[in-house]
Amino acid sequence: MPVLDRGPGRGVANVVRLAATSPRRHALNLWLWQRIMRTRAARDEVLPLLDAVFDPRRDNTAARRRTVGHLLRP
Repeated sequence: MPVLDRGPGRGVANVVRLAATSPRRHALNLWLWQRIMRTRAARDEVLPLLDAVFDPRRDNTAARRRTVGHLLRP
C-alpha cells in the first residue's frame, strides 16, 4: 500500500482495523456508544467521543476520560 497523507491513510487503517474487530468487541463498543449517547452533552461532542470509543490513542486521552464521565451518569 502506498504511503498516504496522515488523514486519508489513518482513515484507511481505521476501516481495516474496524473490519478485523471481533464480533464481541464490536458489540461491546456499540453498547458503550449507545450508553454514552444518552445525554445531550454527549451528543453535542459526538465526533471526539466517537473517535475515543472506536479508535483509542494517546492523543485522545481527554476524550476517553469524558466518555467515562458520560458512562457513569445515571
